[in-house]
Amino acid sequence: SACQYKVYIIDEVHMLSTAAFNALLKTLEEPPAHVIFILATTEIQKVPATILSRCQRYDFTRIGPEDIAQRVEYIAGEEHLELTSDGAELIARLADGALRDALSILDTCAGVTAKIDADVVRRMAGVTDRSYLFRTSDALEDGAAALAQLAQLRQQSVDVKRLTEELIAHYRALMLAALPGGQALLSGVSPEEEAQYLEKGPQLGQREAIRAIRTLGTALEHMTRGSDQRIELELALFSLSEPPQQRQTVPVQAAPVARAAQPAAVQPFASAPAVQPFVSAPVQQAPVQQPVVEPAPLPEPL
Repeated sequence: SACQYKVYIIDEVHMLSTAAFNALLKTLEEPPAHVIFILATTEIQKVPATILSRCQRYDFTRIGPEDIAQRVEYIAGEEHLELTSDGAELIARLADGALRDALSILDTCAGVTAKIDADVVRRMAGVTDRSYLFRTSDALEDGAAALAQLAQLRQQSVDVKRLTEELIAHYRALMLAALPGGQALLSGVSPEEEAQYLEKGPQLGQREAIRAIRTLGTALEHMTRGSDQRIELELALFSLSEPPQQRQTVPVQAAPVARAAQPAAVQPFASAPAVQPFVSAPVQQAPVQQPVVEPAPLPEPL
């Protein structure tokens, strides 16, 4: 008779506590013959080595957008859904390599209509118009315009920290678009946004995109430390709006310091004048003073 197995799947196993890992380890050391454990995690470095040494490891990578689109179209056909090619392509882009996310988007769209195109996917997936990111980066040519754009977004209840994270991802996409062959690295964006990135990325340049990522990353780090989020983002945007000639540091030359007169350089190969070591130099004797003899006094007359 066929053996009956019981399969236990533990998702995000790295979130277990130390006591839970110890209890799991005791079970894995002597597992029952009819039980199979499947441990899934996205942070393998947090799983103890004692657990990893008792498991068979399989690393799963992200699925390509073409494969996701084909699979979604196949499932839609099996479920008698009319899914257009542009809708399947958009689902694959938004899934960003995760087939489970792609099926979730397809299921959400199928709950509304059986005819699914790109507009339905965009509406049901909650893809908002991210043109404000392009408006913000374009406004950096003028510092006042960039700060005014930020003030307008705050009036629309846009979270400043979330906006900073989106700007970092935005400049990353611009950096990838500026790279030769970087179009294949763009993911999670719509075809319209991809066209904008491919147009504006080379105009901005890799150097400016990297500088923007580092500047915004520093501002985001300061936000996590409790600094005012609006001020930190304003400082970052104002720094990015500075012209290149103003960002260059002018070297300051120190005033010359008066130095003492240095002795003449020694010529290591110049021959020194010959010295006679055994010839004594003439000693000039001091003049001898003759003693002054005073004349004897004359005898007094009697």
